[in-house]
Amino acid sequence: MKCKSPGDGIMSLVKWYFVTGLTLLNAMCGSLAILFAFSGDYRYSSLMLVIAVLADQLDGQFARMLGQTSDIGKELDSLSDAISFGVAPMILIYNIYLETLGSWGIAIGLVLVSCSVYRLAKFNVIDISEHFLGIPTPVIAGFVIGLVVGNVSVPPIYIGLMTIALSFLMVSNVKYYNFKKYKSLKNGERVIISIEAVVVVLGLFFYPDNLFIVGIAAYVVFAPIVRFLLRE
Repeated sequence: MKCKSPGDGIMSLVKWYFVTGLTLLNAMCGSLAILFAFSGDYRYSSLMLVIAVLADQLDGQFARMLGQTSDIGKELDSLSDAISFGVAPMILIYNIYLETLGSWGIAIGLVLVSCSVYRLAKFNVIDISEHFLGIPTPVIAGFVIGLVVGNVSVPPIYIGLMTIALSFLMVSNVKYYNFKKYKSLKNGERVIISIEAVVVVLGLFFYPDNLFIVGIAAYVVFAPIVRFLLRE
């Protein structure tokens, strides 16, 4: 991608500012999530993360569709993701669960941020295929959103262990599906994705408050199983 700035035409300017605005919306929502977390408004904090995830998904799609992809946009996207899917989830999950663990809670939070930032840097320098290497950072946001929306009440140590596991999965070489590349996946992989979708839909009916957790669990757990079954 080239280092692109706004063009001279009005429509070019509109396209550029629209795409850049979506990326900055991601960063702003992540920042608001942090502020709400500090003030104890955890529901609003998680809502900001939901909007950040949506903005992150849309900015790349619109950038490609409108011909506004650029190195600047790529770096801006990573910086925004570091706020929304690294720092914000860490502060939110620390305030709700990990603070009672003392120094261990702080250490777990730092592991989460470190792995998120490393994952984003790694993502910028490797070729993107139909698979992700390691879980993408928005999965962490989804995990935290699920904890808040589902009002999950479990011992903090379990949340800490899950956070560590997800953090290391971010920087692992385990292949995870990139749903944007769905058409290029093998038939067997599409079947498994369909099964995952069914699991999520069933979760919507039977565990509506824990839908995010069910979805994250289906995505994280199924991938290694599928790789083993397909011997990839």
